[in-house]
Amino acid sequence: MTVLPKNLSGDMLARWERLTMRHPGLMLPLLRQGMEAPDPRLARLALLGTVFVLERWGRAAELQTQLQQSRTEALARNDHAEAAELAEAQGRLHYQNGDYEQACEHWLESLQWADPASRCACQARIGLAHSCYALGEWARGGQQLDLAEQAYPRLAQDLYLSAKVALNRAVACLSTEGPVAALLVLEQAEPVLRKLGHRDYSAELQWQRARCLRELGDLVQAQRINARALHLARQCHYRWLEVQCHLLDAQLLAPDAATAAAQAALVLAQQLQSRSLQAAVHERLSHWANVQGQLGPAYHHHEQQRQLEASLGHSWLRQRLQALVRFSPPRPQPMDAGAGPAEQAVRDTDPAQLAQALGDGLAQLLAQQRQGQAPSELALQRLLAHSQQLQRWVESRQGATPVF
Repeated sequence: MTVLPKNLSGDMLARWERLTMRHPGLMLPLLRQGMEAPDPRLARLALLGTVFVLERWGRAAELQTQLQQSRTEALARNDHAEAAELAEAQGRLHYQNGDYEQACEHWLESLQWADPASRCACQARIGLAHSCYALGEWARGGQQLDLAEQAYPRLAQDLYLSAKVALNRAVACLSTEGPVAALLVLEQAEPVLRKLGHRDYSAELQWQRARCLRELGDLVQAQRINARALHLARQCHYRWLEVQCHLLDAQLLAPDAATAAAQAALVLAQQLQSRSLQAAVHERLSHWANVQGQLGPAYHHHEQQRQLEASLGHSWLRQRLQALVRFSPPRPQPMDAGAGPAEQAVRDTDPAQLAQALGDGLAQLLAQQRQGQAPSELALQRLLAHSQQLQRWVESRQGATPVF
């Protein structure tokens, strides 16, 4: 068996990160072997890699003890950079389980110890954006993503975090700017995801597209793409995403099939020990039981949802997130300071490329029409998105009236 290199630095570290993303099952035994290395730095990197793999499989909770012990040892050595990385990983595990209080606390600790321009600080800010999203505070979450991008100078070269930021942008866009804007963000992120080769994120991209199509009313296409996302999630054992795909099916399908999807989601959510996911599933089950006139089960699931949500500590979390102010340095005001993610992406895009994409899309639709083929809803929405994108660019640069 190949052993873990003695020196993980520079290109070698990047190579092992790529291998872990693309072949997590093959890398896991080597990472576990590395956790026993006498070199503390090598052991820490192997531990974080193991967390990365098991987190997606719903098994990372078994590493909480090792993470806490390693963090304690790092602080005893006054190695705050190492302690920050370990605290950031602890935050991810707690967040996945719905323990938002602990997750927020660990991410704030990580920011306190990390270099503000470090990769770790960028990851912690993305985590805090998750905490904001959990409360429905999309604007504050977007601000954390802004800071994550601005403070980390190597973000453009870091494909993994670039993809992670883009996927989180799409989540916020869907809630604040609508499905068309979110589809634009996802389309712009797709080349990065393809180059990264991380199957988890490819599956998540499909799931987010399905959510956008549901908001646009194309339920048939949303079901098809969500089925693809669920298949990919199962292939890479991405348990959290499996739950989300089942939950989306529970909104798209007919009552009997939707109830079955929600029950499958509940089994996985319980295995993940995620209170937030369990609460969301009970809400769906309560809804469908009520629709079918099953008042007893509807009341039971409603009570389960209420109790689980009460245990999440949202009121505490909302107060604690006020502490983000001290980690938010003054930012330079860009020309487009008031623009949302979609608008900023428009103004950073070459208008010639937008016009070319719009022309290609129109030509494809005309060719399909001549052949008697009906265009897909996704193709029409993409064409609409490009036209709106070009319109916004014209308005922002010239102050012109709408041209589409």
